[in-house]
Amino acid sequence: GTVEPGAIVVGQVALAEGAVVRAGAVVSGADGPVVVAPGAVVEENAVVRGPCVLAERAVVKAAGRVDGS
Repeated sequence: GTVEPGAIVVGQVALAEGAVVRAGAVVSGADGPVVVAPGAVVEENAVVRGPCVLAERAVVKAAGRVDGS
């Protein structure tokens, strides 16, 4: 997967080939694992916190939030 400059990926995060984490986004597996499937996109300034799975080609829109706990 691709993590753009300015994005933060921390903890138990599995980023599949073709997945993208855009600048300013945060993907945190500190509270549980996060799986970002192929083709999934976490757009600018979005926040994803585990535990959760983003399905294939899922999109977390800009400034969106996913809280898995």
